[in-house]
Amino acid sequence: MGYGVSQASQGQAKGDRKDLNEICLPVTIRAIELAVLPVAEGFDDLKFFGQEVSMLILVAAVESVNKQSTCMELTVNDGTGRMKARYFMQGDKDNKVCDDIVVGRYVKMFGNVRTAPYVHFAVNGIAQVKSGDEVSYHTIEAAHSFLKMQKSNPVSFTSSPKKAIPTVEEQSSVAAQIAVSSQATELAAAPATLTNDQLKISILALFKEETYSLAKGEVGYHIDELVTHFASAGTGQIKNGIIQLIEDGDVFTTIDDNHFGAMID
Repeated sequence: MGYGVSQASQGQAKGDRKDLNEICLPVTIRAIELAVLPVAEGFDDLKFFGQEVSMLILVAAVESVNKQSTCMELTVNDGTGRMKARYFMQGDKDNKVCDDIVVGRYVKMFGNVRTAPYVHFAVNGIAQVKSGDEVSYHTIEAAHSFLKMQKSNPVSFTSSPKKAIPTVEEQSSVAAQIAVSSQATELAAAPATLTNDQLKISILALFKEETYSLAKGEVGYHIDELVTHFASAGTGQIKNGIIQLIEDGDVFTTIDDNHFGAMID
């Protein structure tokens, strides 16, 4: 099973309809939650970053597993969210693979998202992760694919007059404005300087703010944004706070060493 965005086939255009590429897309659970939201409201088909996707790749830790004779149900968590997964076994080979799937292990899966009878990841194939590098590589590929699709298909991030639901870009813009306004009010009442512990708590709260998560997507915050946001603290103090949060397991790097995101409980 490979990673990254790959084009499998391409159909001919008919009328004004554009060709749809068959895409195998690495995603996070947070990206799935954002894609399912318009579907749950009945406004749109399932799309990821404005495009229809034929297959998804997900890497996550197993929190619970229920193995039956023909089906295995999982609860998985990748640090951005938590969701259910279902895998229907076909034969002794699948049963042997499922024997290796236990709580606490990371698994890599490919499949699709289903909304009935509840939102879950319909697994077509599953395997145990052999190395921690696979988890890191998947996170990087998911962020890279998001940026690549956003750049190659900017139309999907603009409003459509035929749809009543706001687009991802509109939601992000509104969320960012609300969050900035809220944080500006809090900073106005905050003391002129922050201790190291206060700064760590403030940084972590900023990362875990729901509206900021929506605005920032899978990319996270650049260190320069944090320096600007926490203007009362020095650059060195902020960098030391980030390092301590990473060592504590609360914060991780995203697309490079200068972008950071937070683990979601």
